[in-house]
Amino acid sequence: MKCAECQWDNPPEKAFCFKCGAFLFKPEAEFRLASIGSRVWATFLDAVMFILTLVIGYLIWFIIIARHGQTPGKQLAKVICIDRNGDTLHFWRMVWREFACQYLLALVTGSLFGWLDYLWALWDKDRQTLHDKMAGTWVVSPHQP
Repeated sequence: MKCAECQWDNPPEKAFCFKCGAFLFKPEAEFRLASIGSRVWATFLDAVMFILTLVIGYLIWFIIIARHGQTPGKQLAKVICIDRNGDTLHFWRMVWREFACQYLLALVTGSLFGWLDYLWALWDKDRQTLHDKMAGTWVVSPHQP
């Protein structure tokens, strides 16, 4: 698939251009793949806020913003989760992605999955973690011209 922005030839199964990071399925979309650093920062913020707000505050915040494809940490790091169509995730899909695909699998596998899950994004061409792959999602940031 040829990128509309940089004209780079990408494999047909890729969602984002390997060269410039543009979203290939919806060229007019105004976002790019989020960097590994911004994803780590969002996860760190989620963990800190989860503890500082005594879980209840975090869950209330999550319930309010999950319909925008974000967790509290993603909101502060200015990244969102999208699906293959470039749409932000709705509430129940975000719940599925965060809790079923990420946390429950980490608990079941004794956190072995947790480490592999996040490390996977380091070598994946679309910077997807394993829970992103399971949920069919990508983490993106607003387009920077």
